Amino acid sequence: MKRVMTLCVLVLTLTMALCPAALAADLGSAATAAQVCYPTSISRSEDGTELKKIYDLGPEDDPAGIPRSDFEQDGFHYTLTDLLKQELPENESRQHTETVSLPSKNKDMESVLALLPAEKEFVTDDGLTGILSLDLSTVRVEVAGYGSSTKEVSATRSYPNLAGQDTQYIPKTIEEDGRTLTLQTVNWQTDNTANMDGYAVGDRFTAVATYTGTATSSYVKGYTVTADYTGTVSRIALNKVRYVAIFEGTPLEPILPTEDESTGQLVGHCSPLRYRSPSRCRNRCRSIYEASPRDNGGGERMKRVISTCLTLCLSAALALPASALDYSIDAPGNPDYGDPTSIEVVHTADGGAMKNEDISKNAALIPPSFGSPSADALGTGTYLTPNLAPGGMAVGTISGGNMPIVFPPTSGENTGNTSSGSSGGSSTSGGYTYVTDDLYYSGGYLGTLKISAIGLSVKIYQGTGSSTLAKGAGHFTDTSIWDGTVALAGHNRGVNNHFGKIHTLEIGDKITLTTKLGTRTYKVTSVSKVSETDRSAMTPTGEDRIVLYTCVMNQSAYRWCVQATAV
Repeated sequence: MKRVMTLCVLVLTLTMALCPAALAADLGSAATAAQVCYPTSISRSEDGTELKKIYDLGPEDDPAGIPRSDFEQDGFHYTLTDLLKQELPENESRQHTETVSLPSKNKDMESVLALLPAEKEFVTDDGLTGILSLDLSTVRVEVAGYGSSTKEVSATRSYPNLAGQDTQYIPKTIEEDGRTLTLQTVNWQTDNTANMDGYAVGDRFTAVATYTGTATSSYVKGYTVTADYTGTVSRIALNKVRYVAIFEGTPLEPILPTEDESTGQLVGHCSPLRYRSPSRCRNRCRSIYEASPRDNGGGERMKRVISTCLTLCLSAALALPASALDYSIDAPGNPDYGDPTSIEVVHTADGGAMKNEDISKNAALIPPSFGSPSADALGTGTYLTPNLAPGGMAVGTISGGNMPIVFPPTSGENTGNTSSGSSGGSSTSGGYTYVTDDLYYSGGYLGTLKISAIGLSVKIYQGTGSSTLAKGAGHFTDTSIWDGTVALAGHNRGVNNHFGKIHTLEIGDKITLTTKLGTRTYKVTSVSKVSETDRSAMTPTGEDRIVLYTCVMNQSAYRWCVQATAV
């Protein structure tokens, strides 16, 4: 008996090892398409007469993909009797900052605050609502524009003791308060007369000349007030739809075996081709054996039953794998691949307590030579693997791309472009301003980008990852934040469609960058479509520039690039 059971265990183990491919083929052929839905949980009553399959689908999923066909499982035949639907709402909320801009006739704070209510109700682009509170630290007043007025001015000059009434003695123009006035009229006065032949004839005269001109003066036409409102926005959204498929189970009738008189073998018992798995076949054999008549000892009968069942299980296991290659899995079309993992953000094991920094060989630096100006400066040198350097930086030419060197200047360099507006530890030497802790606003952003030509006003955050671009514009970490070249990126579609219209900008359009170091205006000099690997626009030129990048819709190999130079 022990030998028989041992043999059973060995054969069943071999059968289970050979069956997965056949089962995979069977499941693959049963799955119709990508729209097939799969249950999140399955429960069965103790007596097996009822089985429930629960499907949690998204609002966009089609419930037609829920299987409704009959099936057999664990000795029961199941038939769908009901399909219930239940909507599962979700309360979605998040922190939100809204920047408002409005005109003002005055710049005094009392008049400005009268225009800004303490709280305002806002609705976000994706439909979330909430009451936001005014952040007084973000209130800014800027000149909206200047006007000019022109008026006429005049001056009078007297020229006495002239020998005759001749305008040649009178200057045609004069200077008055820095303006040039032109002669308009002359009035003559007689200063002295002489007696000639009994007549009094004037011999000395005074000329009273009138000069006129124009004076132009400028004045402030008005002011623009900007301020941030912050708070929580929320909404009740339909997140999931739950379907409960209820199946009624009917017990399968056992098939009693009979003995073939010529061979002495049992026939009419279970078939592994029917039950598809060794466990089901084993259970079926057990039920057959228990239902069949036994001899006095039961041993010979049991040996025959088990031997026959195991033989059929092994035959089925060896025959079924031939259909394992009958299925295929189609990949989604036009996938959006992410950036190479070598430049992805490194997530530390401490949950973010330390800064997320690339500490792999991709960021390793070869130190500068001994005695060089940057020998003792942190973060200087050349990259050990320049083709894998962070931020797409490279040395020389890379096959298939055009990515120039974009290194911040070392501490010993001085290009003569120093900003007087820098604060704290910000370094602006050599036309480059590092991002330091004191340059962040209370909301975690570095500044604000405004382009009036396309109605854009968006906050700037450090980095260009997907989570950063979901909040606003992203700052390339290897470029300057103020002096020199500032490079930004942004989405061009979806909810956060900040840079979707930058390709419509025209030469001469103005771009305004505001940081804690001040406000700077740029004029657009170039709008072009470049390769996704082309970062040549980010190369420092010695000028104060800003560069904007975004994707080209449906053209993953290209990017829109806008370049502008400071006014």
